Amino acid sequence: MGRAVDALASAYQRVHIFGQDKAPKARKCKIAGSDVIVHEAKRPLGVGKTSGIHKRNLLIQDAADPFGFVHYLPYFYHPDNFNPNWPILVFIPGLLCNGNHPRIAPYGGSYRDLDMTQSLLNLLVLKGCRVVLVNSRNTKWINKRFVVNKLGVKNTFPKGGITFNKMSDDLSFYYSVVPELLGEEGGSSGAKEVVAWPFSYGCVKQANDFVRNGVHPRLVGNIPCGMPISLDSDKYVMGLAQRAADIFPAWTGIQPLYFLGDQLPHLKPLMKRIPNSVARRMELIKNAFCLDNTNLEAVFDVMSYVLESADTDTVDCFIHWIKDAKGVSDRVNGKSFLQQLAENEAVRALPTLVVSGKEDQLAPEKDGKLLSEGIGAEWFVMNNTGHVDMLMGHNYLLLAIRMLTFMEQHYGLAVR
Repeated sequence: MGRAVDALASAYQRVHIFGQDKAPKARKCKIAGSDVIVHEAKRPLGVGKTSGIHKRNLLIQDAADPFGFVHYLPYFYHPDNFNPNWPILVFIPGLLCNGNHPRIAPYGGSYRDLDMTQSLLNLLVLKGCRVVLVNSRNTKWINKRFVVNKLGVKNTFPKGGITFNKMSDDLSFYYSVVPELLGEEGGSSGAKEVVAWPFSYGCVKQANDFVRNGVHPRLVGNIPCGMPISLDSDKYVMGLAQRAADIFPAWTGIQPLYFLGDQLPHLKPLMKRIPNSVARRMELIKNAFCLDNTNLEAVFDVMSYVLESADTDTVDCFIHWIKDAKGVSDRVNGKSFLQQLAENEAVRALPTLVVSGKEDQLAPEKDGKLLSEGIGAEWFVMNNTGHVDMLMGHNYLLLAIRMLTFMEQHYGLAVR
């Protein structure tokens, strides 16, 4: 089907959208001024029986992309609860993450459960948000395990197709197309604007998009979580590079074990015991989690359903960012990463909530302070919170409340 999809894409100028049914009905339309083919599913792929949360699976391809990457963008909304005045939240995951990150529950349970109220994502949706989860160009595992097997679309990962600038430019593509498309998919005339919700390396991609392309006209807010900003310090940069050198091999070696446990259910109990015995000695977990705030079964779920493989392209992309770009693709007039953001009037005018973890070792609390002061943003510090568990640790409720407050302050009260 991948070849058929590519052949179909070449017949149109820019954007093509594929739904989840193997033989869906197709319609041609205009989205953001471009010719679009929408393959409509006969029914939503997922609906919470008691919560009423809907999950639709959208696959979008930019026909102008020479690498032919198909973007998997699951969309979550509640047809009765969502606030039509609120912009769509677009979650941008970190370096080794896919979009499932905010779906992990801190107290166990399947991330697939749309009735689970302990997931940060589900809670936000129940309280009125519409959320799109981005799966970046390096997300090979989620494509192999879900997009191909369940949605029938084979993706392409050609050599050189994963670059820092390409992943940054993708964000402008999402902001143009997603609001127009989902205004119809949500079944209403909801606000066709977006609020970026980047995490970790996703924050850096967002900042790079600001520097390269400016603030997109559809983007009306930003909630960066765990953003590394202390890139003017060589000591910090080398420390981050060293952590990466420790983490990448560890994850590449252990990920197949979790994947095997996911495919063979009778092995899951054994897999879940692995973090308990080695967590406090593994660089991957010590640097990424605040273990006092994290149920180790949730760590297993992150390992199984969120983290992506550290292939050569991904590592090369990260090293280029750290050593050469120091946070942006091109250093303008020798100015630092933070200086370029702070001097950008459009960035300063954008309603922004910076979120930091008090115990975050990868993006220390001081980074949040520097960023918020530099661009004049609001700042929220989560106590007893590390890096990865910021979105799925025991304090997820506090983050949900703060994000909902931000939405009400800037875009109107929630629909009760």
